[in-house]
Amino acid sequence: MTVNFSPLEDRLIIRAPRLNTSALTLLLTRRMTMLVLKQLLDRLAGLSDLGKTPGEYWQDVLQMTHQQAMLNKQRSDKERLKNTASSAADTGEAGEAELYLATELTVQVKDKQLVIAFKGLPMPDAMLQGRQHTPVMAMPLQVDNVHQLIELLINRAVEAEWHLPVELPWMKPDTEPPAEIRSN
Repeated sequence: MTVNFSPLEDRLIIRAPRLNTSALTLLLTRRMTMLVLKQLLDRLAGLSDLGKTPGEYWQDVLQMTHQQAMLNKQRSDKERLKNTASSAADTGEAGEAELYLATELTVQVKDKQLVIAFKGLPMPDAMLQGRQHTPVMAMPLQVDNVHQLIELLINRAVEAEWHLPVELPWMKPDTEPPAEIRSN
């Protein structure tokens, strides 16, 4: 799955493969991006078992979990690059990706995973005639994947200069030394 910004559309563009069918291109508006982020953040504490952690340590736990998730992503990306380089000649473009505008979001916690599902309108057909909102994509996400998706969406929204009201202190890298070292 890739997420990019289209200045022409003023939307985030998600490109994802789907099993047994053509690829998918999903357009996210600012409103839908904010809704996705809010839903992911609201459910992150439950997925991370923060209920067992004293409240004053939540930020630290979230920061450590987020850093570990991003480290796991870097490792996974490196491994994927190795595998992709060796099989690049075998892969071809599997046809035109279906294009949808994301209109509805459903989020559920199921078996220690967060499942996010989108409904959408087929584009450009829905601009010309009335269409039904159809199920487009569902993704089961582990806690690491939720952290990675949050960071990816926030980074793309920043690149788009959308100025979304999302301030997450646990996402910022810890650049200051601990207080004990600073006092010396």
